[in-house]
Amino acid sequence: MSTLRARLRRWRTAVQKRLPQRRSRALAGLLLVIGIVLPFLFSPSSAFMNATIIAIAYAVMSLGLNIVVGFAGLLDLGYVAFYALGAYSLGCSAPVSSSRRRSTRSSRRSRARCRASTSTSS
Repeated sequence: MSTLRARLRRWRTAVQKRLPQRRSRALAGLLLVIGIVLPFLFSPSSAFMNATIIAIAYAVMSLGLNIVVGFAGLLDLGYVAFYALGAYSLGCSAPVSSSRRRSTRSSRRSRARCRASTSTSS
């Protein structure tokens, strides 16, 4: 029974060493509350909100790039060619918009250019 208690004490001290201190937990909670409350203090069209949204978008994009690049630092963009091929195919085969600004003559020209570019590239 005493070996079990000693083992539990060792586990408890190991867990306490790995957990952050109370001050850092309180600081993280305070920052979280400020991050939740702060947007309500500004109007949606303010420059502060615009800059904050752009900064958060850049932060999310950098996290995504970190995931794509990985720990080794090798950037693999081979899968992007498939996205590009799909986007190009969709652009060539998409139906013409029924907008008044666009004439059927210009859409025929753009389709002819698309066909010409695909026939010369193959």
